[in-house]
Amino acid sequence: RILVAEKTGGVYRLDPANGTRTLLFIAASLSTDGERGLLGLAARPDFAASQALLAVATAPDGAVQVRHYVLGTAGFTTVLSTPHADFSNHNGGWIGFGPDGH
Repeated sequence: RILVAEKTGGVYRLDPANGTRTLLFIAASLSTDGERGLLGLAARPDFAASQALLAVATAPDGAVQVRHYVLGTAGFTTVLSTPHADFSNHNGGWIGFGPDGH
């Protein structure tokens, strides 16, 4: 499975065999000024059953947040939020799971 995240909030499931893509969801409540937007994405290790993703995104107030999304449901849960309102650059965003599932 390959998931592609776009800065503006689009997330697609890509089929590398034929190049088709399917829209999974659009991240809500994003600021996309400068380097802000949807910055990182990781499917939970139990994604096939849970349909859950963790994302790093920039909130409208500039805060960099870790968000928990479940496909097919509205909204998200904020797991962690760090203020970053003063500048729209130097926003980080890689997120992933280790071999232990954490």
